Amino acid sequence: MESPVQAVSYGLSSVGIMASVGGTYLNFGLWGISLLPAWLVIRQFGVSLEDRKVARDYGRE
Repeated sequence: MESPVQAVSYGLSSVGIMASVGGTYLNFGLWGISLLPAWLVIRQFGVSLEDRKVARDYGRE
């Protein structure tokens, strides 16, 4: 998988505008796209364990 991606990278960097500023915009766009899947994972940290702890604490009272 690495070789095809390197070939695409080489091809994109041979285009003038992409070589000067396009790489930065492409990386920033990919970072922006990755925010949604990252948020879908991160938002569940602590929630499921906390729910069990609260249920366990209220069950003992």
